Amino acid sequence: MNRTTTLVTVFFEAERELLRLQARSLDRFWHTPAPDRILVIDNSKRKTSKRWRNQLLSDYGQYRDRVTFIDADDIVPPLGDGWVRQQLLKLAISEHISTDSYLDLDAKNHLIADFDASRLHGSDGRFHLRRIDYREHPLRERVLRVIDFLNLDPKLLDSPLPSTTTPFVFDRAEAANLWLELNQNGDASRVFNEAQLIEFVLYGLWLLREERLETVHDTQPIDCLALWPKHRSEIAVQSILTSADSAAFLSVHRSSLARMTLRAGAVLAGFWTDRGLFNSRAAAWAFWSRARGQVLANAVRQRLARR
Repeated sequence: MNRTTTLVTVFFEAERELLRLQARSLDRFWHTPAPDRILVIDNSKRKTSKRWRNQLLSDYGQYRDRVTFIDADDIVPPLGDGWVRQQLLKLAISEHISTDSYLDLDAKNHLIADFDASRLHGSDGRFHLRRIDYREHPLRERVLRVIDFLNLDPKLLDSPLPSTTTPFVFDRAEAANLWLELNQNGDASRVFNEAQLIEFVLYGLWLLREERLETVHDTQPIDCLALWPKHRSEIAVQSILTSADSAAFLSVHRSSLARMTLRAGAVLAGFWTDRGLFNSRAAAWAFWSRARGQVLANAVRQRLARR
């Protein structure tokens, strides 16, 4: 079984270079069947230029004709909190997709090994869905709000629940039904924001409430390594990358880029080169420097805007 899927990425200003790396990785590692479409949703305050979009299309290589750019304003109304709006966009986009699934990616995710749509589901056809323990998790309170919103038993927190991290594969019809229900309770954006929900957990626990979670999803993860802000040193980055042979994706959080030492950045640039994402270490290093600079510049703009 090898069903086609749709790829969805929501991004904002600080992640534009990371999105270009993701595009490059899809061209390098994603194999047949090709994605039905690649939906790139711009959640920036300062919208991208035609020149930049053409550069990104070039990075997508063989898949450039499958890319559609979407302005976030055309999907959900503006909100003060870009992170909350990003979550809403990941659910609302279900109404604009025709495949039976869509793979949600953050700009920080990129492929580091061969991949195809068959790795999104098991042999029984159920889509993969990683579960984690939220009892000591930083998002514990938000998960409890989702449980309360859905009128579920708070004791659910004692069992593994759907992860909040990407890559995340949605059943399109189920996500669309959830979005429809949110709108029936009022404006979905307002309902979601006021209840302080979180999209992936809401989707998974809504399926649980509807008694369809185990029918639609198994408990297998889509293997993805991650570099978080705590991975600042050369040793810390290397410790993550040594496990790369077991994963198809690598996530590089923008705050990780901002805090990495130069030696750590060199290790990451070397890894990208070895995986064929860049033709030389010099090119990979130049990319790392640009991506890091973009993150730092955006942080400065945000601080100035708050004054």
